[in-house]
Amino acid sequence: MEEDEKFNEIYNELLKLNIDELEILKEESKKENGHVENIAVIGIIISIILIPCMFFIYAIGIVSISVWRILTIILIGITCISIGVKMANATEYKKYNEYRGAFKEKVIKPMVSSFNKKLNYIYNSGINRYDYEDSNFEKFDIYSSEDLIEGNINNIELKMGEVLAEKTKYDGDYGTREYEIFQGLFAKIEIPKQFNTNIYIRRKYQDNLKNMKIEINDEEFNRYFYVYSSNNAEASQVLTQNLIEILLNFRKISNIDFDITLKNNYIYIRLHTGEIKKQSTMSYRNRNGSLFEPPNLNKEVLNREEIYINYKILYFSFDLINKIVKETNR
Repeated sequence: MEEDEKFNEIYNELLKLNIDELEILKEESKKENGHVENIAVIGIIISIILIPCMFFIYAIGIVSISVWRILTIILIGITCISIGVKMANATEYKKYNEYRGAFKEKVIKPMVSSFNKKLNYIYNSGINRYDYEDSNFEKFDIYSSEDLIEGNINNIELKMGEVLAEKTKYDGDYGTREYEIFQGLFAKIEIPKQFNTNIYIRRKYQDNLKNMKIEINDEEFNRYFYVYSSNNAEASQVLTQNLIEILLNFRKISNIDFDITLKNNYIYIRLHTGEIKKQSTMSYRNRNGSLFEPPNLNKEVLNREEIYINYKILYFSFDLINKIVKETNR
């Protein structure tokens, strides 16, 4: 396939890179991870020894029960705080973060550029929260974004990045907890054409848009998607048969769920890619998600399978964006 041939070219170019720095940082990250595990083990051992000792002191009558309780609370508290402080310092994962940044600069950045030289990749920047809010997806409380891809291509302004949106809920005895509502790629595309009505294409039913729900003259499309708009006639003109086929084919070929908002002169697309790529070692500490992360520390830096997953998601994403822009900007 064309995309596989393109990947082979990209991967062969990556193999030519000098990755000595990445290899060194990876090995240092593995040692750093081991230190954290050792501290955790020491903390557990201290706790196991400490508690029986306090019971023994009380049993032989050295202290009264009230004094024993106070000493027990103080000593256990000190132990827990000490372990917590050590764990916090150790789990900064400084070397891993260096390795992660270097990997993104040396591997992901040239991969992004291979799709178009005008695209700029900034791994420690992301999509603005207000851009995501403007696309009118589900309500959320916590938002984070990274891995920004941006550029102006043929008078089309593109911004895309990985997004994590979460809802906080009170969960009984557990207090307030976070629940993921979306993790994946989100794109904002500015085009010269102005849409006369807002159109929302959703993979799942969206309650706050229920009064705008419409049916498109395509049974298969209606089985896959919910469409919402305040103007049925205008929406039908935008959702041409060509665009409908583009969206259905993309869903079948890529197996990636997606949602689209067409509003003013913007196209907002979010791709539910969060579950496609497994979290790499320690990348769970980076709340934005698991795309464009280094392979597991026990794998080679340029692990072909891991890099291919990232490439494939980028390929599908750019392909969908290009086709939608071309069809809606006529």
